[in-house]
Amino acid sequence: REFREAQSGETKIDDEQISQLSIAQRCILASRPNYQEYLQEVQMVRESATLMLQEVKRATNITSGMITACRLSATSCCAAIEKLSFGHLQNQPTKYILASMIEMNRARDSTNNEI
Repeated sequence: REFREAQSGETKIDDEQISQLSIAQRCILASRPNYQEYLQEVQMVRESATLMLQEVKRATNITSGMITACRLSATSCCAAIEKLSFGHLQNQPTKYILASMIEMNRARDSTNNEI
């Protein structure tokens, strides 16, 4: 019975049940509030919350994709820089590398001696 009443939106109250109600409850019952408006408002709030949740999920997916793309780009840039710098050094004969390092030290030492 209670399930059918809930589905129909109407509640049947017996005289015995009315006698057990407080004065405030009797006043509310006598005013016969329209619960349909309340239910419509609850449904609108539920739909709004669902739409907001979908938007948050979409924004999260976009942000996650951007972070992944940035991470991959940074990794490939670091790999390219590493390849170029160490590849250049690997292609040079050792004597040229040592000569350039010695020359850099001499230049630094001469600068320090002038000061």
